[in-house]
This record gives sequence, structure tokens and C-alpha cells, in this order.
Amino acid sequence: MVIKNVIGLLLTIVLATQVGAQGGESLKKYSTVSGYEIRPGILMTAKYSGDGDLCEAGIEKMHFTGGRVVIDSSISRVTVEGILDELAPEAQRGKATEELSESGFSTSVQGSLVVTERDYENVAIVIYGDTSSCSSGDIAVTIRWKKRSCTSK
Repeated sequence: MVIKNVIGLLLTIVLATQVGAQGGESLKKYSTVSGYEIRPGILMTAKYSGDGDLCEAGIEKMHFTGGRVVIDSSISRVTVEGILDELAPEAQRGKATEELSESGFSTSVQGSLVVTERDYENVAIVIYGDTSSCSSGDIAVTIRWKKRSCTSK
């Protein structure tokens, strides 16, 4: 299921890039996605609550940027932590809901997929990595604000 979500997110970006050249009328059958380049080459897709607050964010490396394709999908943990501190500062996360390791995260390995989770009163953070990758770093991150319901459009 986790692998399907990561693959689905990547596929959505590829489809958005390919269909962007079509006229507006033919694109109405697709959902609009809000995206922001929060660091050079790093994309955040966003969902919002009815009040306009960010309720869910997906973070990953952009694969097509500046007229070139970037194959490396990894983002350093230092960069990920900086982004997390900006989007969901510790003061807004609330208390951790469980005792965790020294790193502050609970990590599990499922095949070549590494899933690192941290659950707070107000926010759930999941970081996805790949043990088979030749480059070190994280592949995708999700942040979900628990007390904000996302609206579907």
C-alpha cells in the first residue's frame, strides 16, 4: 500500500507534466493539484481544509525541471528536517504520542522500503526511503495535520 502511494504520487507528477500542453477544456476531467517548489528541485504538493489551511503535504524531488530529467530521487535527511521545521514547527506539532527511539522516529523496513514515522498530537509525519538506492536520502515525505479536514475538489 505504501509503495502504491509513492508510485501514485510520482505518476501524478508525470501525468501533470505530459498533459500540461493540452488545452484547458480537455483537462477538466482531472483534479487540480497545488504544487510549490520549496527548495530548488524539491516539490511540495498540497491539500487544504475548508478554511484554506494546509491539511496535507507531500514532498519529493522533482523529476522534470529546467528542461532536464532528474533520476536521483533522494533528499538528504538534513534538508527534510529543515522543511519539516518550516511547514510543521515543533511547537505546533504537539507532544509525541508514543515513546520513540533516540532519533525521535519509529522506523520499519519492508523489503527495500524504509518507512520512518513520527506521530504527534496535531501532526503525523511519514518519511519513505529505499534501501536499494545507490544514493542515500529520503524519497518522499507526507505531513498530515490531524485536526484539519481536507476538502475534496
